[in-house]
Amino acid sequence: MKLRLTWQTYTRPFLRPIRVKAETLSVRQGLWLMLTENESDRYLAECAPLTGWHAEKLSDIESKLNELAPNFESAQRHWDQWSWTEPYFGVLDLRELPFPSLQTAIEMLLLGEARRHRPDVFLLPPAQVAPESSVLVPDLSCLELTSLQLLQKQGVRTVKAKIGRQAWDQEARGLMVLRELFGHDLRLRLDFNRTLTGSDAERWLSFLRDWPIDYIEDPGTHAEKIPFAIALDEALQDRLPGLQASAVLVLKPNCFGLSRTIRWLQTGQRAVLSNTYESRLSLQVYLWIYSRFVARPEALGLGTVTALPADFGGSLVDEWGLVARWPEEPFLSLGAWPKELRR
Repeated sequence: MKLRLTWQTYTRPFLRPIRVKAETLSVRQGLWLMLTENESDRYLAECAPLTGWHAEKLSDIESKLNELAPNFESAQRHWDQWSWTEPYFGVLDLRELPFPSLQTAIEMLLLGEARRHRPDVFLLPPAQVAPESSVLVPDLSCLELTSLQLLQKQGVRTVKAKIGRQAWDQEARGLMVLRELFGHDLRLRLDFNRTLTGSDAERWLSFLRDWPIDYIEDPGTHAEKIPFAIALDEALQDRLPGLQASAVLVLKPNCFGLSRTIRWLQTGQRAVLSNTYESRLSLQVYLWIYSRFVARPEALGLGTVTALPADFGGSLVDEWGLVARWPEEPFLSLGAWPKELRR
């Protein structure tokens, strides 16, 4: 068996400027990784750290890949030791990587190899329920009411809204519009981006006291005082371990690696799948893993794809970011590969 690992950079324009933490982004950059076996079979992965979110940079990753590639290509594969929850799925005797996005990509390549060498590991029962939809509202001061009315008629009831980007009164008015539009069936997920602090925290918690809050994500410094369910992302899981057992987990796989994401899913806690503007290649893997390993699927909306070109998001997610169906396998057909890699 002869393996060869190659990679190349991609750049895709965002359809609108994207604000991530303190950064404003106009393009999405990442790496396509391709593993070729015996000069014939090809396995594809995406390594996509997001500027302003991940600590690692593409330049760091490319340097690491130059170092890693010979060891990865020559490492013995222990296919008989496959374990979904072990680093590298138990197949490789390599250290976990310091860059989660690269760990994710390497494990994605191993999924491709396993399709040939351990096809039986993919014979898992699918989710027993169809995906429920959640819609993302990135700006409460500028609601697209026509679109929201259409989604409400389609049965969408769960709405996630970003808080802390506009003046308090603008965002409060936006929430009241949502409540009037969606009525008693509304379930709100509010992402405060760590702005629920000080006097603003008191004002928001008083205002929201009788609202249908599903959870509060990334609240700020006083999470333990919030009378609603708390959702922890990859940063808060380290900062607030006391809340971890009762929290909703917001899982972005390329911030953990695939095997570690599966370990989180198997805890039995409520878990919502998220992402950081990756392509259809990654979304297919994430959705397949989520549908196979989560105890109870939650309402999902991968609204980030609405900021990317149509060829990047794929058919599993519609124009609103709603998940249309669970994928039957974690692999894209060759015809759905990025156009620069189909040759």
